Amino acid sequence: MIEIAAAAQRWRAASTVRVAASREKRLATEARRALPDHMLVFSLELKREHLAAKALTTARRNEQNALKVLAKLCDKHTAARGQVEDVLTVDEVRALPRIEAVEVVL
Repeated sequence: MIEIAAAAQRWRAASTVRVAASREKRLATEARRALPDHMLVFSLELKREHLAAKALTTARRNEQNALKVLAKLCDKHTAARGQVEDVLTVDEVRALPRIEAVEVVL
């Protein structure tokens, strides 16, 4: 369980980094779009956007790798406890109450 907790913490940290990188890329893209086209040739905003895109790609990759490690540990832990059974059978699912969509008029 300690391994799973550590892997979950690494995934959460990687997720936080990815969210920050995504925010930075969005801000860099907005800053670049605010510039006139003739200023893009010598703009640092274009370089900033490119670096932010690379950072976001790296952050996504790191988050996916951390999630894969977490999933493998969870699978290993589940397999060690024994066979996993479905929680609900088809008949039990059919017996659940239905939620009807209600049209809301404003």
